[in-house]
Amino acid sequence: MTQPTAPASAVPALVRDATRLAALRHSALLDTPAERGFDRLTELAARLLSAPIALVTLVDEDRQFFKSCIGLPEPWASRRGTPLSHSFCQHVVASRQPLVIEDAREHPLVRDNDAIRDLGVVAYLGVPLITAGGFELGSFCVIDTHPRRWEDDEIRTVKELAASVLAEIELRVAVRELSRANAALRAAGTRGAAVVRGHKKFLRDGARLQRIESLALRASFRLATGSATLEDVAFSPRDVLWMAGKLTQMRAALPTAEESGGAAS
Repeated sequence: MTQPTAPASAVPALVRDATRLAALRHSALLDTPAERGFDRLTELAARLLSAPIALVTLVDEDRQFFKSCIGLPEPWASRRGTPLSHSFCQHVVASRQPLVIEDAREHPLVRDNDAIRDLGVVAYLGVPLITAGGFELGSFCVIDTHPRRWEDDEIRTVKELAASVLAEIELRVAVRELSRANAALRAAGTRGAAVVRGHKKFLRDGARLQRIESLALRASFRLATGSATLEDVAFSPRDVLWMAGKLTQMRAALPTAEESGGAAS
């Protein structure tokens, strides 16, 4: 069965901002398994505020994904997400400010939200998750199924726990980036070592060729003038063999007569 979606006109513009969505994708947290680091924080929030539900919500373009969901009813707990038609957290993202609701059924911003009927959301306290780069990824929130007045110290507690959630997110992003950087450095090191070895060999070969060329030119000149000695024409056997090997490599690299003819035709 297809899940309902919120009308495009009803979704705040910032929620669908391309830059924000790119930052959300970069976090690589969407559709990932539950992790104890996040679940500890939602469990702590639910216990400290005596609230039945606590969530770490990542708000995507047309849905919200629960990185952690404590106390959420089925089938939403298993689905670990809802369409934006069931999202209060989208408004936290859009405003970049905490959203404090005592009774959602009477609140003009969310009284028509399907989460009231399907998830039993009545009282809501959500704090935005804004990265160091200034991108709004989602919300850390606690929910009650009955009306309640959220006390100032409860709001402070959720803000502090939201900061811990952000630290968990930033840590995972940093570890992933470090792993990529290390892999790139290892690959670059392997390629770099091969380049250095090749460069050194090229320099050695070039120096040897220059020396043999110098000897050959001197011998040619002295033979032409009649002043050559045995030393001038007696090249080192090693040099002769080395040059022969180089010539063999060069010939092997050239196209055969048959290949040349085929190319010419």
